[in-house]
Amino acid sequence: MAISERLRQRLAALRETYIETFGEEAAGLRAEIAEFQSSGGRSALKSRAHRLAGTAGSYSLEAVFNAASALERVCDGGGDEVVLSAAEALRDALEAHQ
Repeated sequence: MAISERLRQRLAALRETYIETFGEEAAGLRAEIAEFQSSGGRSALKSRAHRLAGTAGSYSLEAVFNAASALERVCDGGGDEVVLSAAEALRDALEAHQ
């Protein structure tokens, strides 16, 4: 049982380390939102959303996972206002964990 307790502790530490990156992720997302508003480019938003959804899901961070998944989906065909709203929701989810 000592091994599984050590593993649990290691996973908890990795989760906390991941959460510590949310400030940087939110800052990057703010820059990508500004870029989207000026040029309409969605690829950076979609790429960040995809990466965040995968990792957040692994660490059971449901709010971040759900917001990132929603942004990734709407980047493929949602209107600009829908994409902007989803990006802002993801930013808010990241900032809520800081």
